[in-house]
Amino acid sequence: MSTHGAAQQKTSSILNSLRARKKKTNRIDSSLTDTQEVIYTVSQLAKELGTTPAAIRKRIARGFIPAHKEGRKLIILKSEYVGSLRER
Repeated sequence: MSTHGAAQQKTSSILNSLRARKKKTNRIDSSLTDTQEVIYTVSQLAKELGTTPAAIRKRIARGFIPAHKEGRKLIILKSEYVGSLRER
């Protein structure tokens, strides 16, 4: 086998290896996408629901919407919010 042929074969082998890794990585990335959490601020959730931030804060205070304190901000996890709606 010539030096040129050996170099082509090695390059081809490396490219095939990289393609296999990329396919595996894409499968992993797509499975992670399904598990990512959507996080809302009070303002974002209010806009999403077509109401005011004050109404959202009132519902949080009454325990209708689960929320977490992040410093001074309140954040709402979409999964917890949807779960609270299903419980009713």
